[in-house]
Amino acid sequence: MLISTKGRYSLRVMIDLAEQQPDRYIPLKEIAARQEISEKYLESIIKLLVKGKLVLGLRGKGGGYKLIKAPDQCTVGSILRLTEESLAPVACLEADAPSCPRVAACRTLSLWQGLDKVISDYLDKVTLADLIRPEDCPE
Repeated sequence: MLISTKGRYSLRVMIDLAEQQPDRYIPLKEIAARQEISEKYLESIIKLLVKGKLVLGLRGKGGGYKLIKAPDQCTVGSILRLTEESLAPVACLEADAPSCPRVAACRTLSLWQGLDKVISDYLDKVTLADLIRPEDCPE
């Protein structure tokens, strides 16, 4: 598993929004400037976050984006699942993977399943609130 730039930037956007006043819509231009990320690239990321119902957008004057959920209710796992094709450590554990003909004889399947569970459990335990306050982040 390798987290893409899109996944890393989506976390940065979500953290940025979590650090703002919760009732204020934040223009994408402001987020792009603070995070030093191209506004054009952020447009594609924010679309995924809106579609995934993590972020709410408002057009026009006073528009921008804000979190739908409180930072302590939004997990890193939920964000990365929107932006990454897969968080599985091996291809055979991906959601739409074809059935492996070696599954009955696979000596490493339980290892990969265990690693997949550890990754998911950890990412689902860490919230945006934890990332805003690193001293509270689970180890």
